[in-house]
Amino acid sequence: MRHTYSLDHFALLVRDLSRSVAFYTENLSFEPIERTGSANVV
Repeated sequence: MRHTYSLDHFALLVRDLSRSVAFYTENLSFEPIERTGSANVV
C-alpha cells in the first residue's frame, strides 16, 4: 500500500512583509487568507 503525503501549511519569518506578500502573490499565485494585528498570513 502506498502512502500519500501532502503539505497543509508552512510558516516563514520575513523582514519586509509587503515585499514578501507581493512576491508570493505575483510570482507563486498565493492568495492572502488573513491579516489581523501582528498575525499576518499569506
